[in-house]
Amino acid sequence: MSATERSVAQRAETLPREVPEVPEVPEVPGAPGAPGVSGVSMRDLLASCAAATAISTPPGLPDPGTLRPPVPHRDAA
Repeated sequence: MSATERSVAQRAETLPREVPEVPEVPEVPGAPGAPGVSGVSMRDLLASCAAATAISTPPGLPDPGTLRPPVPHRDAA
């Protein structure tokens, strides 16, 4: 076993072996986070997604056919 492998093995021995147990939360109907109950209608959810997409999408490039050629600049007298 190399020195690096020994160092890794020694560090692994000092790590805690047990993972603390997370207490179970009882399900309450209508509670936030309960599956299937959000309090937001599907229509509102889809509308908010469409609004977010519209806001976060950069504008497209202009149509090349609508661009005017640059006006020549006149020199000052």
